[in-house]
Amino acid sequence: MENPDPAASGRPRLLLRWLVVATAYYATGRLGLAVPYVGTHITLIWPPTGIALAALLLWGPRMWPAVFAGALAVNLGISASAALAAGIACGNTAGPALGAWLLRRGGFDPAFERRADVLRYVALGVLLAMLVNASNGVIQLWLHGLLPASALSRAWFYWWCGDAVGALVCGVPLLALSARPPWRRMPGEMVEGTIGLLLLGWTGWALFMSDLPWLRDLTLPLVFLPFLGLIWVALRSGVAIAALGGLLLSAFAAVGTALGRGPFAVPDTHQSLLMLWTYIATLAVAKLMLVALTAELAASEARLRMIGNGLRDLVFQHDREGRYMVVLDTCEPLLGYRADELLGRVRYQFMHPEDADRCRAAVEAMIETRLPSPPVEYRYRHADGRWIWLQGLSTLVTDAAGSVVAIQVTARDVSARKATEAALMRSEAVNRGVVDALHEGVLVLHGDGAIVSANPRAAELLGFDADAPPPDIAELLNQRELLHADGRPREFAPGTLQGFGRFPAFNRRVVGLRLPGAAPIWLDVNGEPIPLAGESESGYVLSFADITGQREHQHAIERMASRLALASAAAGLGLWSVDAASGRVEWDERVREQHGLAAGAPVPDLDDWLARFQLESAPLARRLLVERRPPREPVVLRLRLPDGGSAEIEFSAHVERDAEGEPARVVGFSRDVTQRELATRLRHERDLAYREMRTRNEFLARMSHELRTPLNAVLGFAQLIPVQEGDELTPRARRNLGHIVEAGHHQLRLINDLLELARTAREEFAVENTELALAPLMLRLRPLVEAALAERSNRLVIDCPEALRLRGDEQRLMQVLLNLVTNAGKFSPHGSAVELKCEQADGKVSIAVCDRGPGIPPDALDRIFEPFVGRGAGAPSEGGMGLGLSLSRALATAMGGSLVAANRPEGGARFTLTLPAAMG
Repeated sequence: MENPDPAASGRPRLLLRWLVVATAYYATGRLGLAVPYVGTHITLIWPPTGIALAALLLWGPRMWPAVFAGALAVNLGISASAALAAGIACGNTAGPALGAWLLRRGGFDPAFERRADVLRYVALGVLLAMLVNASNGVIQLWLHGLLPASALSRAWFYWWCGDAVGALVCGVPLLALSARPPWRRMPGEMVEGTIGLLLLGWTGWALFMSDLPWLRDLTLPLVFLPFLGLIWVALRSGVAIAALGGLLLSAFAAVGTALGRGPFAVPDTHQSLLMLWTYIATLAVAKLMLVALTAELAASEARLRMIGNGLRDLVFQHDREGRYMVVLDTCEPLLGYRADELLGRVRYQFMHPEDADRCRAAVEAMIETRLPSPPVEYRYRHADGRWIWLQGLSTLVTDAAGSVVAIQVTARDVSARKATEAALMRSEAVNRGVVDALHEGVLVLHGDGAIVSANPRAAELLGFDADAPPPDIAELLNQRELLHADGRPREFAPGTLQGFGRFPAFNRRVVGLRLPGAAPIWLDVNGEPIPLAGESESGYVLSFADITGQREHQHAIERMASRLALASAAAGLGLWSVDAASGRVEWDERVREQHGLAAGAPVPDLDDWLARFQLESAPLARRLLVERRPPREPVVLRLRLPDGGSAEIEFSAHVERDAEGEPARVVGFSRDVTQRELATRLRHERDLAYREMRTRNEFLARMSHELRTPLNAVLGFAQLIPVQEGDELTPRARRNLGHIVEAGHHQLRLINDLLELARTAREEFAVENTELALAPLMLRLRPLVEAALAERSNRLVIDCPEALRLRGDEQRLMQVLLNLVTNAGKFSPHGSAVELKCEQADGKVSIAVCDRGPGIPPDALDRIFEPFVGRGAGAPSEGGMGLGLSLSRALATAMGGSLVAANRPEGGARFTLTLPAAMG
């Protein structure tokens, strides 16, 4: 069964969208023209532009007919000329279409969560694209004599202003609602947003439409008061709710001004509308920029938080009771315990009693509030019995339903830092000893770069004598080569190291250091300004640890990742991902190949990807990619390829979550299983056909058995009547009885053929191959067929060498030869010969039966051995049902031979039976 045309199934939805867009365009257009600014065609607020731009962005370029129809209907209502209405409608369609195309090419995200998206929308969709509307409209009015040349520039500016405001006020809410529907937000945010909208609505009514006595002289000073509420709604509930609030305020301002109320209602109508336009435009742009900046800040903070969490030394997971569930192998060098020694044990039993309750309370508070826990420092008993200080950062691990399944802790040893703090409080001597014992190198510098002190580890790592360090950092580095993190030489000017006191603090900076004649070492460097006792200028402390071994491990991991990529390529696996926030799709080259795209071809967006799935696979694809609910097992989905074909792709997916347990992105593998699925379907169809054939053959067998019983009774009575009646039967009655008997035997032969055919199909007939001499069989065959041939005055000519021997079943062979010879006699002309010729070649014995009849029609040659076909052009043979040839070929095959048919060049047909020759 062919799949239904997905385009046909999408036409009703397309027509419905056209109707919605055209109706909304017409209704808002009539509303916008209720207060014209220049003539009857120009207004400073044109909402249909926003509707058109949003429709073309969300539903694609196919929406242009609806935009054109709506624009044409609006202009026909106010224009006497159909040509003028059509000309303006063309421009009103081209502008939003150009804006949508530019925004789509520029990677615009309708969520408005990036400043770049806000700037793209304002610059491309509002400022640039609306130039087309304004220019076309003004030219059309001038060409039709409705606008003097002196008013062209002013009319052009006002037209452009109206379209720009429409794109900002109406386009932004529609796009934001589609990208980030407010009903998907947290219930608390929805409540706050609803309250904010109500407050904004009341404020807009009070400022622009009410006639409250105490507000009459305050509306203009308070006109920007709603900005505060709008900012609050944007920060708390997102751009979609904020856009609705802006639309609500704009509506109150526009209606109030049209009714002569509010701060913008002045005697000069043009000035009033211009003030209203400025207010609405400022409201829309300021709101968008604020939301974008806030979203980018939140994203940056989240990324920094994730990076910070990943750069710790020890990671483990435990349940709510503190029982270890997962422990990495790095626990042994840090804690002295192997991972298997900690699994199943409670972490609090290793803590100092004064710290255990505090850590347990912090975990319970984090579970209750679902907020990240601040870092907690606690004492932990090492395997050798000593106490070490750890700093742990805890996060929640949740399942798909949001339930807490584990607490993940990232911890590092802060014992050295704690010891250093204690030493600083005790005395300088103790501090010196602690610093000298650190595994990290420490350099204390004056503000001018002079070295105050260096611990032995610093001397060891930097390659100088701890008792006689260089005078300053510049001289120390002049004798060594510095490297960037990627291995490039790091150049520096000695003068830049003279003002260390002014350097800001930094952390985790990777620096390479190459000593003369030695391999480079890699240091993790931290720096911070410090006050120096007795010094007026601040100093600077540098601490650095040798991470050469860690970098080698990192390179080993990268090599393993490369090998994994090679293994994936060898297995035909493609890697893909979908970002949950932006919907951005990423493919590797293998996925492009599976989708029929060339190497390096652009990756489609999420909507385009979903549109590539066949109709029956679309719901599961949406669940996998959009709803982020992948099945546990791999699923096979059907794709439409660019060349018009289709492919079946197996998808396996996993949802990655952020620190709050929310989906961050969907990642997965895909594999082309088209051939595998095709083979599965073919096997299924083969099994189905086999079952149908067996059912048919069983039916034929049952039917034939049922027919033989009454037929034998008819033959028995027909043959008994002449015996019982004797001479009393008239010659005519005897002839009629003879016809009955002859027809009954003919019918019985047909039934026997049906039974034999059913047996061959079920492979139930027995064949016993033995060595047979062919010449004696020919002698037995002649008397069996002479009566049938004599009906048409034909004769049988046999050419069979005496020495020919073959392997076959004697009874079955005679049955085949009888069928072939009698069949040839039926189609031979009266008085002609049927030839039977036997030959041996290449270990085979061939028996050819030839006649001089009309031959076999060319269109019947390929089907002559099918049941019920025979030698006619699609009809059974004369005097039979067309089963003899089909049965003969089945018997020949069962005996290990073959039976083929062909037309003779001199006329007539030739049937060739080939069987194995006898050995020896």
